[in-house]
Amino acid sequence: LIAGGLLLAATIRYGTGEFSKGVIEHYVINYHIIGFSFYDQHVLNHNSLLYEHSFGRSSAGFFEQILDLILRPLQLNWSAASFENRDYNMIPLRIGSNFEGNAFGTLLFTFYRDFSYMGVVLGGSLFGYFTCKAYLKSAINWRFMALLLLLLYSWFTGMMVSPIEQGYFWFSVVFLLVISRFKVGKNE
Repeated sequence: LIAGGLLLAATIRYGTGEFSKGVIEHYVINYHIIGFSFYDQHVLNHNSLLYEHSFGRSSAGFFEQILDLILRPLQLNWSAASFENRDYNMIPLRIGSNFEGNAFGTLLFTFYRDFSYMGVVLGGSLFGYFTCKAYLKSAINWRFMALLLLLLYSWFTGMMVSPIEQGYFWFSVVFLLVISRFKVGKNE
């Protein structure tokens, strides 16, 4: 029922009002494949923004976005790396023989822009470590279960958009850290 509802919503949003190849191509194939194809195209292009390493600024995402918004009135000609990534990734790119599209970036794009291949290995390892740690502690503490759900959701959406560059990710992590300081249940 949920999948059917999502497909119906996609057909309405796509503008055709009917289930078609275009709906499948746009919402199923493109959203789940284009991010990696887009990343591959940029890795092959040494003039890409991907090679202007941000040294952790892309992963800082939300925190740097706040700094960007605070400094904007000073007109310093400086921008948050996640805003640069967003703007750069919105430029359509020819992928394949007859497809031109853009992407919001992926976790790979963020990690690579930060520290090249070392960023992919280190960022992926840290992400996996915290996901495993949250999983192991999720049975004894609801806060770790919440963190686990956030990380699993972020891993899934990381194929389509880089969640660590988004405000909701870091806000949720900080929120979980803050509420973990309060005792809520009798066993916590």
